[in-house]
Amino acid sequence: MADLLLELAQQLENRHQENGRKENSRWNESASIPEDDFSMESRYFFQTALLLYEKNNFEFTSKNGECYLGLAQLFKPEPQEFNNYRQKEDIKKEKQEVYRYLMKVIEIHEFLLGVDHPITKDDYAKLALAYRED
Repeated sequence: MADLLLELAQQLENRHQENGRKENSRWNESASIPEDDFSMESRYFFQTALLLYEKNNFEFTSKNGECYLGLAQLFKPEPQEFNNYRQKEDIKKEKQEVYRYLMKVIEIHEFLLGVDHPITKDDYAKLALAYRED
């Protein structure tokens, strides 16, 4: 069931990414795309699949890494029109969610594949690009 939810979440994420441009971000194809039904449903299915994996004691699997990566890519901060009423610290805390998800992906891939694996190195590059783009 969790595998099916993960597949559905990835399909919805791809549909969401069709509305964007690859030039918006070097690591995140969902960057700068406004929230829509595809992104909201995809995020829900990623979270549900993640809960099912963890409930069944599959915390360190590549599927969990895919869920966390999807959640990081689909993260949408509050709309810009409300930012002038919010403290800068609140905005920084909001962005920390993306970094937390990416660090979890790195932790899982290091455990499964090792530090020198190309996938793990790609995850580090995504984290660095996320920091740089903020």
